[in-house]
Amino acid sequence: MAPNESGESREGVDRVLLVSLLKEKGLEDPEAVTMLDEWAQALQEQIDLEGGDVAARVNGELARTRLYFEAGYP
Repeated sequence: MAPNESGESREGVDRVLLVSLLKEKGLEDPEAVTMLDEWAQALQEQIDLEGGDVAARVNGELARTRLYFEAGYP
């Protein structure tokens, strides 16, 4: 599901830890890639649960953009 305010999704993917891992190890690290995939899947499931309407898709893209920005990707 989508991450909540604390950064953790309902499935337990810790967004704060993911950002830290991406900053430290980058997308070449298998652990970071696995965690990113889990986070993205949970986000997509939340979008689908919300009906996949425009607002849900935009909010999902904003969440994805914030994650990459916080991890230091331009």
